[in-house]
Amino acid sequence: MYLHRGPCQQGHTHKGLIRERPFLCKHGRSCAPQLRQKSAPKVRTAATSKQQHQWSSGAGVEPLRALLGLEKGSEAELSRVYRRLVASLHPDVNHSKAATKKFKAVNQAYQILKTPELRARAEQQGLRSLGPKYALLQQYLQEHSLADVGQGQRGGDLFTVVGLDLREASTGVETVVSVAAQGTCSKCKGSGMASRQSEDCDVCHGSGEILRTRYNQNGFKALHVGACPACGGKGLKARMLCTSCHGEGRANVRKRVSVKVPAGMDEKRVLRLKGLGNAGVAGGPSGDLVLRFQIHATPNLERHGVDLHSELQICCTSAVLGTIVPVSSVRGLRNLYIPQGTQDGAVICLHGCGLAYAEKGVVRRGHHYFRVSLSVPDGSQASTEVRQLLLQLQQLIHKQDQQQQQQQQQQ
Repeated sequence: MYLHRGPCQQGHTHKGLIRERPFLCKHGRSCAPQLRQKSAPKVRTAATSKQQHQWSSGAGVEPLRALLGLEKGSEAELSRVYRRLVASLHPDVNHSKAATKKFKAVNQAYQILKTPELRARAEQQGLRSLGPKYALLQQYLQEHSLADVGQGQRGGDLFTVVGLDLREASTGVETVVSVAAQGTCSKCKGSGMASRQSEDCDVCHGSGEILRTRYNQNGFKALHVGACPACGGKGLKARMLCTSCHGEGRANVRKRVSVKVPAGMDEKRVLRLKGLGNAGVAGGPSGDLVLRFQIHATPNLERHGVDLHSELQICCTSAVLGTIVPVSSVRGLRNLYIPQGTQDGAVICLHGCGLAYAEKGVVRRGHHYFRVSLSVPDGSQASTEVRQLLLQLQQLIHKQDQQQQQQQQQQ
């Protein structure tokens, strides 16, 4: 009994049909299938694991854009570019084998780019994470040097804390963040290879895995798949790897990143900078830089939501007569109006000088409140002239109070 698994002369694939000899398919053509004897499932060896290894990794969607001739940022033209290519590569128009192969690769590339789930998976884990369904596309990209054959893996995210004072957090600031990271190897430019051409490992034949034999406590032999010791699981000859990064494509560096902190930042929010994290392995995409913020306390400045509170000390005469006092706010130097007869403990508002926040798409600001405290001069340190003037002022105030009381009694 034989299992028929192969295309007929019409190019249609027949699966799972059991026949004893070649037969005529429903298309009226003689089939030329690959016949193999039906047997028990195979145990995975180094030779069979090579093909599975080929789907484990790969580049992102950039090779697909290059295949379709699609520039970055022009995804809106994807359908138009695809239709133009299909019109010139279709087997009914172009009968060459190369055009047919590219036609199938273009179809698969288009399916990945237009499907959000497949596209996101390809960007994060590589094209080969999509499985053997897209083997033809992977092979075509590799043959035409549009994709690297290394194990392209996304780099990890970097996390760091940035310290800000309250004024910087409220108005926004541009600062430089220094962080230890894994950057692209300068010798191999991130490919992990000593040269563009690569060769499979002679031991595992490019799979990165070999079949090992283990014995359990009862003496029974068991098969175990482990990493190849010759290539370290990379599937490539060690002599082909970069001598600087040993095939990883990365090196320890110190990154200095200029960050523009938006206004109104607080400790509950994070800022994610795409592609500024650790470099990817063997040419894979870079991770992200994630910033958290720590707001330092500022003297004489307290935050309550989007509003700010401060203490303001003025002299008694200013409180009695009223005045305009220059005060410091997060928006710079402002003039604060002190009305006549201001009492100790009074709160005066400086409008629009608090923290910025967004409300229904409009940027608004809180307020800055000042609590007034009266400064009383030290009488023991006053001169004779000042003491006489204060006594006269006391008498005048006392006389004025008596007149006001008499008027109230008469009313």
